[in-house]
Amino acid sequence: MTKKVQIISSSLRKEGNSEKLCDAFQKGAEEAGCEVEKVSLAGKQQAFVFYSSQPL
Repeated sequence: MTKKVQIISSSLRKEGNSEKLCDAFQKGAEEAGCEVEKVSLAGKQQAFVFYSSQPL
């Protein structure tokens, strides 16, 4: 049975250190016979939500 791995790179910088780390992990997982899906958030529009239990 093939294992499935999903890698999520949340770094906003394309080709940054986090992205390179994800690439290396992906390569190793594929060499080990895993089915890999990589999702990168670089270049995608993101909305940040601020939550505080205290009134602003």
